[in-house]
Amino acid sequence: MRSSPRSVVQLGLAIGSMLALSVNCQRPPQLHKFGDCEEFEAFLKDQVMHPTVQTAGGMPTFGFGCASAPMASDSSAPQSESSGTLADSSRATSYTTTNVQEVDVDEADFVKNDGEHIFVLRRGHLTILDAWPPEQTHVVADVLVDTDQDSRGFIGNPFSMFFDGTRLMVISTAGGRWTPVRNVSGAEFWGGFSGVVISLFDISDVGTPLLLRRVRIDGNYLDARRVGDQVALVTSSWLAWPFLSDSPFSDDANRRALDEFGLDNMLPGLEDQIMGVDSAPRRDRACACDNAYAPDQTDGRSLVLVHALSMSDPAAAIRSTTVVSGQSTVYGSDKAIYLAATEWKEEGYFTPTYPQTRIHKFSVFQGTGAAEYQATAVVEGAIHNQFSMDEQGEDFRIVVTNNQEGNSTSLIVLQQEADALVEVGRVDEIGKGEFVQAVRFLGDMAYIVTYPEPWGWNVLPPSPPGNYWDPLFVVDLSDPHRPRLRGELQVDGFSTYIHPLGDDHVLTIGVNTSHDNRVLGLSLSIFDVADPDLPALVHRIHFGDGWSFSDALNDHHAFTYFPEHKTLAIPLQLADWNTSGWWGGLQASGLEVFRVDVGAGFTHLGRIDQTSLYGAQSVTLETAGCIDVRRSVMMADEQGAYVYAVSTGGVSVARIEQGLPAVASVGLLQPGDPFCPLYDLPL
Repeated sequence: MRSSPRSVVQLGLAIGSMLALSVNCQRPPQLHKFGDCEEFEAFLKDQVMHPTVQTAGGMPTFGFGCASAPMASDSSAPQSESSGTLADSSRATSYTTTNVQEVDVDEADFVKNDGEHIFVLRRGHLTILDAWPPEQTHVVADVLVDTDQDSRGFIGNPFSMFFDGTRLMVISTAGGRWTPVRNVSGAEFWGGFSGVVISLFDISDVGTPLLLRRVRIDGNYLDARRVGDQVALVTSSWLAWPFLSDSPFSDDANRRALDEFGLDNMLPGLEDQIMGVDSAPRRDRACACDNAYAPDQTDGRSLVLVHALSMSDPAAAIRSTTVVSGQSTVYGSDKAIYLAATEWKEEGYFTPTYPQTRIHKFSVFQGTGAAEYQATAVVEGAIHNQFSMDEQGEDFRIVVTNNQEGNSTSLIVLQQEADALVEVGRVDEIGKGEFVQAVRFLGDMAYIVTYPEPWGWNVLPPSPPGNYWDPLFVVDLSDPHRPRLRGELQVDGFSTYIHPLGDDHVLTIGVNTSHDNRVLGLSLSIFDVADPDLPALVHRIHFGDGWSFSDALNDHHAFTYFPEHKTLAIPLQLADWNTSGWWGGLQASGLEVFRVDVGAGFTHLGRIDQTSLYGAQSVTLETAGCIDVRRSVMMADEQGAYVYAVSTGGVSVARIEQGLPAVASVGLLQPGDPFCPLYDLPL
């Protein structure tokens, strides 16, 4: 039947209305740029005085950014070339590295490996082990990372690092930079910033690590990514303000206090010292206000900063970009950093609060320049973790859950148009009424796991009797403008991390629960996803009990899979609640090792138990949480494959075969050392 022109128009209007309902084309608020320090400082002062009145240039915005000027030194420090893995007799021919979200984007961790050496951060030390051949594993270097004992200097607690051939960049926490501040009444008090310390080492000679540079940045560590030579370090900070009186309130007196305090004291600072070049640290602002961006109606207090650093050039300028934002979750691709901050909105007495996530995109890893602001998006809902975000080509994909009218999860596809990330497609009502537990984007597919209850650590809240299932959803993203929900599979328990396993399968770790929501232990699962419409659970193994725990449930860096040898290593603590209660009933703390095969399923090869590394000392309620294996490394050559378990007690080496026969053991605790580190350190 032939359509009339009028019917065609009506059909077009109907389709347009449907698309308008399904795709949010509203441009999100963007950033506003300031021209100089005077304008920037005036805005910040207005914001702290009247946060709901002042605006940044008259247009809705979110976040401010500033790129710092380079900190020049009077000469260059010696450099050495970075080298990749060498396939020679002194090292393994294949080995695992840090488990990361994106293949070409490294993530910081406290254990690194190059197929010959294992680098471990423990109790303020950088410990380097020669780990190949495995039976001769031994310590070749052990140095204090921060040796400056001046509390006003660079002293810190190292907890994470990057490794790139002959360079190690160690990240530490540090104490506050305390300065006297006077309030409007004339009283003096102390205030300041905590700090993040970066220590760059040359390890061309692994037996003698050479400190090249040390940088201290006011603020707290959030996350970091590395692509090649370039590192993007993300920190958070607060703008410092003097005490402002509100009883009685005096606008004039408070503004005088702000004027006397000055911009230099407000902004976080940065100290930089190139060894052998600078006799003392050079101090500057962490950002320069002549390239600053500000939000509309913000209190101007919380900041997130992205710092661009070089691993190969210890004299390279450090440039920082800052965003006014709450605590942000970081996702990094090989060309961009995305900062996602979730806020809780309230629209009135009769409207429940709901989450809204603001995402800022910055280009990074493009030489030694500062991260450059690209675009902003605002989406309704909250993200689960970094795996809720992904970039593929021109598409940015994000999974969010909204609590309005019951929990409802959506997958949204955004594309950049000028300085906005604009929604081009979405799928709604994924796992209606449930909470996201795991997300993984793999190519044109997304895999999402939900569960009726939230989960934190290893305890679920009491729940009424009912059927508690783990739905695995498959979303097809091959057409970003028309993403569609394909298959759905319901199984017992739920997964907390999803790992690729070839082209047609995924491997997961999760929690084994009963239908009435009781935790029964941990589980590993293999799902066949070759047919997106019919995902299938093909293999599963349960291990541990209801009070067992593994770092791999919450931290993917503790999940070590060796694809060349189809081997998986998982840290595990086992407890016997029925006899002695939780920590008092600790049965074992070790590394569980499994053979993983999509055809045959899981084969438990055994457990590496490190009890012997702790000598005659007995485990107590206070120390039981400190002896667990935290990381693992695997290496292999044509003669065989080996697994290394790393804990505060030391490193244990076993051959990867049934029973895990022991090969070597290196204790790192000295007689009289406490099980637990004195500070908040990983080992």
